[in-house]
Amino acid sequence: MGLEVVVNGFLDSGSSGSFLTESLARRLKVRRDDTSISIETVGNERRVMQTSLASGLEVCGLEGAEFLPLPPLLTIDRIPVTQSDRCRVSELRAAAHLQGVELHEVDAPVELLLGSNCATLIVPREMVSGEKERPEAARTR
Repeated sequence: MGLEVVVNGFLDSGSSGSFLTESLARRLKVRRDDTSISIETVGNERRVMQTSLASGLEVCGLEGAEFLPLPPLLTIDRIPVTQSDRCRVSELRAAAHLQGVELHEVDAPVELLLGSNCATLIVPREMVSGEKERPEAARTR
């Protein structure tokens, strides 16, 4: 088993690729191969970005029960998601229909984005919904 680091991850089914921050790649001492990718944003702006490809990584939940392999990940300076973008335990507790849903608040930055090339990891296995405009919860692998 290699080095383990606790980070927050962001599950993004709208992204075709998966990413980790350069900082995380350095801390994990993972081998990276330089490459470039073409990115198209919502406004149809297309640009080429220099990056690197990190292979051989695995991910697991905080319980550490099962390590699952990740596809090669592209490195990026930062994941544009912050702690303020996520649900808080206090919000979860205020939603009666989400009682029993467990949420871990990890004091760490978002340094991993799993996209649709990690479908087996990000596709919801269970959903809990409330009335319109109320928070929802999704259990993933």
